[in-house]
Amino acid sequence: MESVLAAVVLLIGLITVADLPRPYPSWPTIGAVPVDPELVIPALLSLAVLIGVIVDGLSVGSVVSGLLGVITLWIALMSLHTLYTVETGGVFWGGFFTLISGVTLAIVVLIRAALRQTSSGGVPRRLRSRFGN
Repeated sequence: MESVLAAVVLLIGLITVADLPRPYPSWPTIGAVPVDPELVIPALLSLAVLIGVIVDGLSVGSVVSGLLGVITLWIALMSLHTLYTVETGGVFWGGFFTLISGVTLAIVVLIRAALRQTSSGGVPRRLRSRFGN
């Protein structure tokens, strides 16, 4: 699940940075609640990572990803709170900072997933199991 969310965060980052047409409205809401993909998807990735850190236990990778997960979740929640409560105009930078933090977290998640797939010899686990090693 983490890898899928990480890929979606990277896709949203690419769409935003490359200024590609968005497949979703500019400021989507459900009722009065903002549901910007630039904020919601990184927040969901953060939650998945934090749950994974709790399940995996303490390691260098889990500490790094957990710290990035906490930071990303905090920025996303504060940004959603700002969108929901502030009614005056102005420039909103929350999505930008959430996306930067989310893309960084997504890269860490994908690197961790790749490292988990390889053993100390560099052979992916699925290949080792096919050949009985």
